[in-house]
Amino acid sequence: MSDFGSLVQDPNLKQILQLLKSGNLDAATQQCHSILLQDNQNSYVLFLLGVIAENKGEIESAVKYLKKSIISNSNNLEGYNYLGQTLEKQGALSEAIAIYRHSLRKNPSQVGILAKVANLLESDGSFELAIYYYQRAIEIDSSCHANYNGLGLTLQKKGLQNEAIKIFQRAIAINPKVADSYYNLCGALLIQGRATDAIKVYQTAVSTIPDSAKLRFFYGQCLLLIGDFATGWIQYEARVELEAFKLYKGIPLLPKVSDSRQKKQSICVYADQGIGDAIQFLRFLPQFGARISLICQKELLPLVEQNQIELNIKSVYALSSTLNKKEFDYCLPLSSLAYYLGINEENQFTPRIPYISSARCSPQCQLEIGKFRVGLVWAGNPKHVNDQFRSISLKHFATFSDMSGCQFYSLQVGANANQLKTLQLNFPIIDLSQYLRSFADTASVIDQLDLVISVDTSVAHLAGAMGKSVWVLIPSKPDWRWQLDRNDSPWYPSLRLFRQKKLGLWSDVLDDIKAQLLILMQTHQAQLRT
Repeated sequence: MSDFGSLVQDPNLKQILQLLKSGNLDAATQQCHSILLQDNQNSYVLFLLGVIAENKGEIESAVKYLKKSIISNSNNLEGYNYLGQTLEKQGALSEAIAIYRHSLRKNPSQVGILAKVANLLESDGSFELAIYYYQRAIEIDSSCHANYNGLGLTLQKKGLQNEAIKIFQRAIAINPKVADSYYNLCGALLIQGRATDAIKVYQTAVSTIPDSAKLRFFYGQCLLLIGDFATGWIQYEARVELEAFKLYKGIPLLPKVSDSRQKKQSICVYADQGIGDAIQFLRFLPQFGARISLICQKELLPLVEQNQIELNIKSVYALSSTLNKKEFDYCLPLSSLAYYLGINEENQFTPRIPYISSARCSPQCQLEIGKFRVGLVWAGNPKHVNDQFRSISLKHFATFSDMSGCQFYSLQVGANANQLKTLQLNFPIIDLSQYLRSFADTASVIDQLDLVISVDTSVAHLAGAMGKSVWVLIPSKPDWRWQLDRNDSPWYPSLRLFRQKKLGLWSDVLDDIKAQLLILMQTHQAQLRT
């Protein structure tokens, strides 16, 4: 929260600020309304009512008061900036940009606001304008590494990899102690296929910031990307030192020792990353020896329960549930299983495929038999660190609209499923989202499909774990598990990779997929005739 220094001179407002900062929002509100009874256009009081409402989570009310505040006093920069921030929370990004720009017309030297506008424009795909605003911010303050990183990522999205690399190098020169700068630089190098150079950068970074677990985690992912699993798993384990991965602090982490007593001890294995990661590493549970308790995402719970015996799981809990920590001797992150088991060779990744079945899932819908049935997924979790590169718009799949021999089904869930409303008239795709309440439902649908085509998301992992045919669109900045320069995957034999050649350009990838899909469809039709 801002200190709102311009308000502190007024003793009444100072008292309201103290109530606000102490969390006494109701008393602060009462005092504001008392002042408004005498001065109903007091811009600072209206501003504070907006701040109070925003702190209460009453966003619409906050926007109303903040707008009244700047109407009452058009020179209240804090009012403009706080309104912009609140509009961002409301999801009104275009209006937020307009408000920030108005603030910048009042004072063009606000580096933080310039960076905010640049970031919003970049998110909206307005790369040229975003670059302009980042450059303005850097001209005013050339010491902020965050703005160099923002500029570099925007240049990267525009396809200007060489320029992005120079900017990331500049960010490191300004502050060599920031792990994200190395991560961004190495990402740009990897897009150019310069894996050896990326490894060298990470080696320098790790020696520069040896106590950075985040950086060692990034380094581990880069090693895994090039197939160095023996060293990669070791560095990948650095993530357990990060607060975001310490989910069960009251339970000791399982030591990496060969101890027969562990088979008699109570161990909980928890999903420490995304749903796709969880599905990927479930394969190793039967090799673990001891029967464990698994803690996973609630969306996975029904599917895991239906495969509980085969996965050697004693009991299953949701991550959101309250555990009795005294019941467990040790805990272990699910993504650590390969490291703990010493699995360093690709031929050890697929001891049993499929390892997830929908046999016990009750299908919520039955798909028609006849046409070649294809499931589509175009977007993953928007919170994923690489989502800006991996997720696409449904309109990219419109190139399939003339393939009358295929029946397309949407397996997309969440807000991105709404894209169907704008495309269904021209692209007859059947929306199954209402039936997909959990991954058990998704598995039962996948079992009825001839093919799944997906971006890099959890549904691709699920189809692969079931041994079903799945084609995955991979960005030129790939996640570590898909490695480089290959169209197969050591993790899933039934999975095929279609790689992007240039960051942000998906048309070539979709054209390639369409050509291969036509061959499959023709083979399917020939089989139906015989």
